[in-house]
Amino acid sequence: MRRISQRERTYWEVHYTLTTGANWRGPIGRFKLTLAKDSPRDVISTCIPDTRRTSAKTFEVVREDFVPTEDLKILFVPAAP
Repeated sequence: MRRISQRERTYWEVHYTLTTGANWRGPIGRFKLTLAKDSPRDVISTCIPDTRRTSAKTFEVVREDFVPTEDLKILFVPAAP
């Protein structure tokens, strides 16, 4: 984050609450998250382990009976012009 700020680049953070939802009715049966970039040079960073690249511009996380222990945090950094 410090390197991004030092370069005065634009970035977006997305935070999504998953942990409280896990308490409602048990685990999430099938959890699938797909992240897509506009350009292969853009950067995406997430806190979910085992995120896998499915193409030059997409990443995916799939879990069965998923019980989140953290909320979802994603950082999107577009490529420098």
